[in-house]
Amino acid sequence: MREGQYLFGQWSDDLHLGLLWSQAHPFPSSTKTPTWPQIPSWFWASLNAPVAWSEEYQPSDRHTNPRQLCKSIKPMTQPDSHATTLVGNLMRLRDDVQHQETRLISKAAGRIEIYSGALGRCDFEVDQWYFDSLEGKDDETKTRSMLRTVFVIPLFHRDSQLVTCLVLLPLPTSGRGVFRRVGILHIHIISGRLRSDFTPMAQEYQKDITENFYQDCDGEGFYKISIV
Repeated sequence: MREGQYLFGQWSDDLHLGLLWSQAHPFPSSTKTPTWPQIPSWFWASLNAPVAWSEEYQPSDRHTNPRQLCKSIKPMTQPDSHATTLVGNLMRLRDDVQHQETRLISKAAGRIEIYSGALGRCDFEVDQWYFDSLEGKDDETKTRSMLRTVFVIPLFHRDSQLVTCLVLLPLPTSGRGVFRRVGILHIHIISGRLRSDFTPMAQEYQKDITENFYQDCDGEGFYKISIV
């Protein structure tokens, strides 16, 4: 028998991996995908659409075991709350789009690639409702709109060169440091290999994170936030 807490179809003892889902492709062409507001966004059933889990973290002889990057993930820590509290390397990537070596490419609706001279290849997989809400009609305009809006927080790295993150949308009307999950991001690092943690690289993307976007900070690159 499992010792973890059962949470909306997931177990608390492997919630890190349970968060690595995204909306399956192709998106339906008729209408936006509705969401269920009574179900927390970090749970796959909040999306009224097929979902898939990241293939990079399925068991395989080709890969080493993934290394967890968050200090902690604590689901539903407050009474009558469905929020999950994370402590990790909260980041904003928007400054990186100004880099002269950065290229923006959209593979399909909701699947966006960014080739960054600073990070490597960044593969975004965002939900349809969010992708359709972005400003602009062409792919590049939508991508830049997304990068001005979202934050990311790394969950795992695998094989020293792959970092997988949650993509988060801030909800300022819900309180300080409160976010909604809108997708996942895979960062394929091409300039070197990760040795022990992601914090030194993450700190390059934390320079404009103001106190209204987090609940606490340890001063060393780790921020406390909630996802509802």
